[in-house]
Amino acid sequence: MPAGPIRAFINLKILAFFWLTAALLSVLANLNGALDIFLASLFYTEGQGWSAAGAAPWTWLYHWGPIPGIGLALFCFVGVIAGFFSPSWARMRKPLLAVFLTIVVGSGLIVNGVLKPYWGRPRPNQAAEFGGLMDYRPPLSPGIPGAGHSFPSGHASIAFALMGLIALRKTRPRAAGLGVAGGMALGGLVGLARMVQGDHFFSDVVWSGNIMFLTAVSMDYLVSAPSLFRRWKNITRSKVCVFCAALILSAAASSLYYVLVHRAPYYESHSQGLGLGKQRGPVYIHLDEPYVDAQVIFTQDGRQGEQGRVHVTSWGLGERNAGVALKEYREVKDGALHVRCTIVRSGRFARLDHKVILALPPAMKGQFNIHFVQ
Repeated sequence: MPAGPIRAFINLKILAFFWLTAALLSVLANLNGALDIFLASLFYTEGQGWSAAGAAPWTWLYHWGPIPGIGLALFCFVGVIAGFFSPSWARMRKPLLAVFLTIVVGSGLIVNGVLKPYWGRPRPNQAAEFGGLMDYRPPLSPGIPGAGHSFPSGHASIAFALMGLIALRKTRPRAAGLGVAGGMALGGLVGLARMVQGDHFFSDVVWSGNIMFLTAVSMDYLVSAPSLFRRWKNITRSKVCVFCAALILSAAASSLYYVLVHRAPYYESHSQGLGLGKQRGPVYIHLDEPYVDAQVIFTQDGRQGEQGRVHVTSWGLGERNAGVALKEYREVKDGALHVRCTIVRSGRFARLDHKVILALPPAMKGQFNIHFVQ
């Protein structure tokens, strides 16, 4: 083990203190959203939106920032396999396995598989403070599953995954130190790019780094713990135990796959302007699917449409590629306007609910009668 800064940098206690302090500061600063909102406002211009979103180097970081983490995962996978056949790779098998599991479990499962789709935190470009229609949510306040995929940052997580190289601290301490430093730097840059693009808050990036660091430390401990491997060797001596373990793992993996792929949360809103400025007769809003709620709101918000706008919000559980589109057409019968909204599904849904809102400017209050029809 080398002396000096590398030894200190890869010391788990120092890293743990750094990341836990960052997490605590993030939570305290974002109890009322002040820090998140302030930092996001630096990249947002009223009337222009996120003007630097499509500029270099942010687009480059968005597209290429995850590549080192993906390449590292492939390299570690090949290295683990090679460790069973090559003596020179055998002593690297456990550290490489820990790095591989850090990327797969941390970024693949925890961040992108579970938290992003189920946490329900709107992105900055979906928040009302920046021209969106959703309310800002603090980082540790779960919302409706599927209603926003902001927490935590998926792109930053795969960039932070280089910190998994901390598993090499005993065999390759210099590589471990460089990996952790590189992971922090790359993750921070990719996270900054996602903030500039209006897709993530500062706290999303910080918590992405926290999760990847804690996963890296956990995988390193689990893989390198001698007692665990001794128990595993004792178990594998019995063919019955091996069969039962394989059966349990297969069932767990299949169940997890089914839930993540076929029961993914879905949440999306569609709206359509109606142009009701000259309407005097009754208005009928038809939806071809049952809905759980329908209401009329009167608002001065120009985003709702100065001449009236119908909003249909859909949420539920379905396949990951499932989606909903809204088709609307109008017809006039005996002076009454009928607005017919058709829900067009793509993919399969296990459950899908809808809410209909007709947004009107206050000047239209009492101008005509409104009816919702299922």
